[in-house]
Amino acid sequence: MNISKNLIKLRDSNKKTQQEVADYVGVERKTYQGWESGKPIKSTHIPKLAQFFNVEIGDLFKDNLFNNNVSST
Repeated sequence: MNISKNLIKLRDSNKKTQQEVADYVGVERKTYQGWESGKPIKSTHIPKLAQFFNVEIGDLFKDNLFNNNVSST
């Protein structure tokens, strides 16, 4: 699994909209939507994404993120 799929699963499991995540990170919804579609993410935004979802930065990139039951509360 790549970061884009993890973002989708994290967002869905936390019942958040793309707009809510985008607002928190400080980007347009279209930009965030692109990240979920596999477009590159600037490294400056990654810590904010991890903070929003209450996960470690490395967790965003894990192939087995949801197999280990790591998710935000």
